[in-house]
Amino acid sequence: MNGTPEDNNITISRSKPSASRSLQNLTILSFNARKNWETTSIVLDKCAGYVDIIMFQEPGWKGVRRQPSTKNKEGDVACGPPLHNSWRPFTEAFDNRDEERAARRVLTYINRRLDVFKPQLRSDIIKHRDASLVTLHFPQPRRGIPHEFNILNVYNDGETHAAVHELRRISETLPRISLCAGDFNIQDRTWDEGAVNQIRPSSPFMRLQELFTDLEIQYVHPVNRGTPTRIPDDENSRASVIDLVAASAALINQEGFHYKIKVDDRERWGSDHRPLQIEVPISGSEPEMRCKRKIEAWSEEEVTHSFLISYHHLPLWDFGVDVRLSWNIHCFLGITLDISRPLHCFQVWLITAIARTPPAHPARRHRRVHAAKTSIKSFGSPKQKRKNFIETGLEEHRERERTLFERADLEIVPTSQESEKVLE
Repeated sequence: MNGTPEDNNITISRSKPSASRSLQNLTILSFNARKNWETTSIVLDKCAGYVDIIMFQEPGWKGVRRQPSTKNKEGDVACGPPLHNSWRPFTEAFDNRDEERAARRVLTYINRRLDVFKPQLRSDIIKHRDASLVTLHFPQPRRGIPHEFNILNVYNDGETHAAVHELRRISETLPRISLCAGDFNIQDRTWDEGAVNQIRPSSPFMRLQELFTDLEIQYVHPVNRGTPTRIPDDENSRASVIDLVAASAALINQEGFHYKIKVDDRERWGSDHRPLQIEVPISGSEPEMRCKRKIEAWSEEEVTHSFLISYHHLPLWDFGVDVRLSWNIHCFLGITLDISRPLHCFQVWLITAIARTPPAHPARRHRRVHAAKTSIKSFGSPKQKRKNFIETGLEEHRERERTLFERADLEIVPTSQESEKVLE
């Protein structure tokens, strides 16, 4: 399964980074790569633009470099999966010389645009070559979607059924699974019309049903129900359905959740399995601030933003309490000084620029007050203080309100009781 590393085989094509798209739905691909390095690499490259998660079963591994060794002068071959600039592989390190740390038969890739959801490989819960658990952390999940979205990738060996046995053994320690997909190598009439019902309690189908019950998930039929997922090389052999998807009841009830079996044989890329494309709606899960939003220069939004900043620097201590309260109310409600006619943003900015005066130093203010008192004593009656344009505007507004209230009082129609009193 692992070959000698060669530089020309390690290099794979790099697709251009795709433009960021809105994360309203997660597109997940479940696919058995048939232990083929080239198939794994091609799928990574072709799906980088529209797929968010790829769950490989039997992925392709290869020697990627040599590492120092105490026994081999040339060094031991270190094996690894294909790497791509758009994907992060989530798998544990392994050593083919150690049976307990043999090459993994499941491998989950997470697209780098999902880094905002902090994907995590839960090797602290599952340490098995045929199953892996990845958790996505949704800060603002859609109703019915948990904050911790757990995805279980499974390859169940058709002879030993080791994955089903291991998951049943640790089912009590597993967190709530939202989505489970993989190659289960189990045929039954429940999902394959050409198969035979397995009713024996010890049959692989019944063990799998018990596992689904323990994990509180249930099998989901694809949109194109009855489509085979495995196409054997021998044309005389029957095509079967052994790649399955199971999900929690909360996810199944979500509008828009579904999956389909891709029937185009060109998308198999040499594998004997067809990929399953799963759509998971997560609208409302995208963080509010994925990046800094840019305000266009000279736009109305920029002028409004500048106005709000300037408002906090206005010298309101020179006004009375009523003026300050009225000013704060007008700014809070978005109402300009002239209530009868709202101003445009550039007019508000002009008013703000005129009204914004630098605060005076306490000593200068004291000298100003002292000079004012001296002028009063010297020239007799003080000169009437010039009103601030803000005070003038507020007085005009209060005068209009007073006139409107007086006019409304005159137009009040007397009630029937008041009319009777007048007649008496």
